[in-house]
Amino acid sequence: MDLRVFELKQDIKAVCKMLKQVETSLKKHVNKLLWIYSGICLLMMIIAIIGLFQSGLIPLIKTAFGVLAIIFLMGMILSFIAANELSKKHEDIVEVVEEKNFDYLMPEEKDVVELLKKNDNAMTQKEIAIELGLSKVKVHRLIKRLEQKKVIKKYEYGMTNKVKLESN
Repeated sequence: MDLRVFELKQDIKAVCKMLKQVETSLKKHVNKLLWIYSGICLLMMIIAIIGLFQSGLIPLIKTAFGVLAIIFLMGMILSFIAANELSKKHEDIVEVVEEKNFDYLMPEEKDVVELLKKNDNAMTQKEIAIELGLSKVKVHRLIKRLEQKKVIKKYEYGMTNKVKLESN
């Protein structure tokens, strides 16, 4: 049952990572659209200003061109500000490394993890057995389960094994 919970948590993390990538991609596209809209507003404002100063037009049309020029100016300024803010937020995104949650582990497995944390995330299998007062066989089985759950990594180290906490 614990392994299923662990796998479910891993799947949730993968989905969250994928959603973050989609969000970043969407922000890039929205940013591009805002810059395009800002440019279009600038062109429309120039056209409206040219229309405003045309001679021989009815005063009502000149007023309409003036209002349009102001509207396009406001649209250009707002889209420019929004695009600028969006690109700043995109640059400031920092990956926050979350500390692993080991709630799904058995009590003895948690003891091994806590012991490794206290000893710079690495110890020999023999040292773990001595510190926890467990038999070598019991420690071997605990380490094997923790390896399956991808909590630790085991390396050969002379006549014993070196056990390290996984970094991700």
